[in-house]
Amino acid sequence: MTKALLVDRLSAGGEGIGRLASGELVFVSDGFPGDSIEVQSLHRQRGRLVAFGRLVKPSLERVEPQARDLVGLRVA
Repeated sequence: MTKALLVDRLSAGGEGIGRLASGELVFVSDGFPGDSIEVQSLHRQRGRLVAFGRLVKPSLERVEPQARDLVGLRVA
C-alpha cells in the first residue's frame, strides 16, 4: 500500500498533519508543511491515524540546522 500525502500544517505537538484522498486526517512525525510524503503504512495510535513513509519532496521552507553538535551546550 503506497499513498501520497502532502503535509499542510503542524499539530500543537509539532507533528505534521495532512489529509488522505479519503479526507482522513493523518499525523506524520517530523513532517513539515509543504513536505510530500510517500506513505508506506498507516496505524491507529491513541485514536488517530499515524503515517510512516519516506520523504519524496521536502518543503521549500525546510532549512538545515545551524548547530549539528550540541554536546556541551549550556543553558543559562
